[in-house]
Formats: sequence, C-alpha cells, structure tokens
Amino acid sequence: MLRKSFFTVIILAVTGLSYAQIRATTESGNKVLLFENGTWQYEEKSTSTTNTEINAEVIAVAMIDVDSAKVLATDPEELFYLPSPRLVKYFGKNGGNIRCKLSCSNNLGVVKLHFNWEFPVIDGERYFGWFNEGCKVTFTMDDGQLVELIMGDESAIKRYEKTNHSMISNASMPLTKMQISALCAQPLRKMEVGWKKNPEEYEVKVLRFFMETLPTVL
Repeated sequence: MLRKSFFTVIILAVTGLSYAQIRATTESGNKVLLFENGTWQYEEKSTSTTNTEINAEVIAVAMIDVDSAKVLATDPEELFYLPSPRLVKYFGKNGGNIRCKLSCSNNLGVVKLHFNWEFPVIDGERYFGWFNEGCKVTFTMDDGQLVELIMGDESAIKRYEKTNHSMISNASMPLTKMQISALCAQPLRKMEVGWKKNPEEYEVKVLRFFMETLPTVL
C-alpha cells in the first residue's frame, strides 16, 4: 500500500517543488502541500479524502533512506554535448557546443549534485555569467513534472589557454528527500539552466541518469 502511494505522489506532483514543500495530487483528486518534516495541509478544501489516506502518502514520500554514515561520490558522467543557442549566435553550429557532466555525492547524509560545464571559449562566464550561488537548474521529468534545484557556494572556474576552453563547476544545495524521490521515480527529459545572462534549455541524452546513479550514493 505504501509503495503504491509513493508513486502516486511522485508521478502526480506538479510544479512548485522547493526545499520547503511540494504540491501533490492524491488519487482522489485533492490538492495537498507536503512538507519536508512529514506534515501536510490541504491546498484546496477537500471533502473526499480522509486524513488516513493523506498520511499514508506523506509517510511513503518520507520512506527514502539516506545513509548518514556514507561518504561516496560517483564519477562525472556526460549528460549532454549540445549546441548552446547563445554560443551558436557567435560561433555558429560547429563552434557553439557545450558539455555538461554531472555526478552525485553523499557526505555523511548530505546528498548533492555536482555540475561541470565545459565551454569552447577561454572565458565562458563572459557569455553565460557565473554559475554561482542562487543559480537555478530545473529538470523536466518524463511526465512533465518540474524539479527545481538551487546552486550552492562551491562555484569555480578553470581556464585552458592551450586548448582555448574553460570549465565552470558548482554543486547544488543539499537535496531534500522529496527531490531525491522525484528524480529517481522516472526518466529525465530536459534541463533548464538559469544562467545569469540568459536561461537556456537543453535536451538530456542520458534519460535514466538519476534512476541509475543517484540511488548508489544513498
């Protein structure tokens, strides 16, 4: 019963995922807000769903278990290598590709995603702005659900003059259990990056990245 409820919340969750709450739709069609501490409240007045039904779904979402004794990070994996609309504007199709590599880590129960961007220019930040604290990355899941992450304060840049390219990296803020659940529940389709100068959306090539990689560090 709990397993069924878990997938109901995750699959039917809609936009609004954040560190504090998630909007979800129950099987009976009621709108509720689920909070990270396991509590909930109705988003709209409901007459057809009992507290027992909602509590079962809340408990199921909280079933994600993160090992607080584990220290583990996965190797970076290429999520995509695609033209950036902004760089194509300046360098054309052949010179405007950017690469995104992604890895997951668990440091004593703190789970993060680590992004590494490679640009075919020595000054990638000139075209995109810093990938710094507060920058948003929004994943579009297979059913259209949006999972929004906020970057932390680990931003760094490397420049390679001989090959005329640069790399910008950063890690997300710690993932909540609800975010972990949403990312692991279904394939990934797109990723929008809120670059400081102009947001861009990219098609993802490794659709099952989170489903196959994120559970290994939990």
